[in-house]
Amino acid sequence: MTTMYRVIFEHHVALNNEAIFIKKWKSSSDIIQKEPGALGSKLFKSPAKSKSDEVVLYIMADWTSKRARTTSIAAIKARGITIENHNELAIRTNMTEYELVEESLPIVK
Repeated sequence: MTTMYRVIFEHHVALNNEAIFIKKWKSSSDIIQKEPGALGSKLFKSPAKSKSDEVVLYIMADWTSKRARTTSIAAIKARGITIENHNELAIRTNMTEYELVEESLPIVK
């Protein structure tokens, strides 16, 4: 089994900021994905709104390890690379972290 570390962000964003939030996330994620240990990042939109004037967006970022993520983020900052701050557009944000314990994959015939 492959080791993997996943960070999930839950962002509550005002409807009028959704498009710019997505654009800023994509820009920053494209920079981060060039780093060693980055395994991709995906943005999901909840079909249900938490309030009539906001949307809930989930970002799932995968890494080879927590150490790889920490090292890569620090290296980006040390190089003085500016990352678009999409978090400033969120009304509120929650972050959770997970380590892969087990997986079940499709059977290839």
